[in-house]
Amino acid sequence: MDRVREWAALIGRRNIAYVVFVSLLVPFGMLMEAAGPQGPDSGGRIMAAIILWGVVSLIFFIANAGLLISSLARGRPAMKPLIACALPIVCIVLPLLLEPVFVP
Repeated sequence: MDRVREWAALIGRRNIAYVVFVSLLVPFGMLMEAAGPQGPDSGGRIMAAIILWGVVSLIFFIANAGLLISSLARGRPAMKPLIACALPIVCIVLPLLLEPVFVP
């Protein structure tokens, strides 16, 4: 149990919460899509999940960029805000890089 606490302290609780949010948003979007209309009107609920991710990620990035700047200005450790700023970018770049592997 101590290892988990050390790991959570190293990574940061808000970063773990963001990863959990993104991980749960994918099945949530799929469930919303399955409950919605089929045919030419389908896809709107997945788009709602993507918009929700975008809004939350933008707020998360801006808040952590401010924390990063203030940490650097005050001479504090800036690893957690740096990781937090990189997470939304990784969520965009990683699927784009892995697309050729999973899509024939």
